[in-house]
Amino acid sequence: MIAQTGSFQPALVRLDQMLHGMTIAPLTVEQHRTGRIELLYEHEIDPSRDFRFNLVQLTVDLYHVMKDEQIIPANEHIELLNGIMFWVDRRDAQPRPVPRELVALTIEQYHRMSETGIIPSGTPIELIEGLLVWKNRSARGENFMTIGNYHRICVRLLMDLTAKLNECDCDLFLQAPLQMPDRHEPEPDGYIVKGSMKSYLSGHPRAEDAWSVIEVSDSSLETDRHEKLQLYARAGIPQYIIVNIAEMQIEVYEQPVRAERRYAHSVTRKPGENVSFLVGSEKRLEVPAQSILP
Repeated sequence: MIAQTGSFQPALVRLDQMLHGMTIAPLTVEQHRTGRIELLYEHEIDPSRDFRFNLVQLTVDLYHVMKDEQIIPANEHIELLNGIMFWVDRRDAQPRPVPRELVALTIEQYHRMSETGIIPSGTPIELIEGLLVWKNRSARGENFMTIGNYHRICVRLLMDLTAKLNECDCDLFLQAPLQMPDRHEPEPDGYIVKGSMKSYLSGHPRAEDAWSVIEVSDSSLETDRHEKLQLYARAGIPQYIIVNIAEMQIEVYEQPVRAERRYAHSVTRKPGENVSFLVGSEKRLEVPAQSILP
């Protein structure tokens, strides 16, 4: 049930060390109402349709560190299989219980992994549906662990919006955690928040603090148009913007329909047109699309 490439290095412990020779296991998953993530059985794996994030695989040593630090319970109902944690039901009389669900971490557990150094600062990982996933900032056709030149430039261009946003009593976070309901803490390429950045010294901004979330998309385009869009709509983010490098356009989504995990309105802006950033309930900042495209 796990798609593998390359060889897994079980002796590596820290995630910064695991970046070399890592095996990635995309799985077909769906959110489970109990807060866990249910693995779909009797279903052919199709990461391109069902779950396009690349899961982080844990080593055995790292798994035991998480237990020693009491980040996960040290009980017999969790097993590590091919680097992924599963819940197992041992009530059956089977000698080898069949794993039924992936273990979904809480935001608190995720933060503890950072606080204890298990996830080193700067490691390109985010929490989606309670799962540790690798952030994809690569160019199409390149190793997803790399950062594409166009992606890097676009993020830098977003930074130039800061002064204008400050005049609108807003601020801009770049590639920083945004805490959301349930078991999500993505790190968008950018997001516009209410008030000054100094207002958030005591903790990460939350979904209700954001006017607009921005993702710069190249090889991650399909994920950003589907999984990420659904995530931001469900959280009630008023505006979601995709800087679409692959097609050199800006996609703007507004009016979230939370129950249906979608946006009711969308518009595409090309070079020569303006992009309207939401900076208040009835306030916008007009910016030339070309100014944030490479």
